[in-house]
Amino acid sequence: MIMYMLLSIWQANRLRICLPGLLTDILTSLNFPKNMRWADHEFKFVRPIRWLVALFGDEVIPVEITGVKSGKFSRGHRFLRPSALDNAKAHESIGDAAKALFDTVKSKG
Repeated sequence: MIMYMLLSIWQANRLRICLPGLLTDILTSLNFPKNMRWADHEFKFVRPIRWLVALFGDEVIPVEITGVKSGKFSRGHRFLRPSALDNAKAHESIGDAAKALFDTVKSKG
């Protein structure tokens, strides 16, 4: 049991170290049929990035794209529900009320 716990802690720490670079690589490799570039950034994306949520449990994974740093806050629709969502565990349930979808299956339906 103790070995399992130590292995789990070790794997979680390795993941914390790898995730920032991995997430940055994933974000910069995404490609869409129509991309935008804004300000003086060479980075292209489907829409301007206004905020970025990157979490490992309740811990923020440090990622930065075009000067936008990751955090634990997200926002709903800018006109229908502009308030910030700050509870990582409740994002999905709060999201419906905030007019923000976090589930790709729901968003297609």
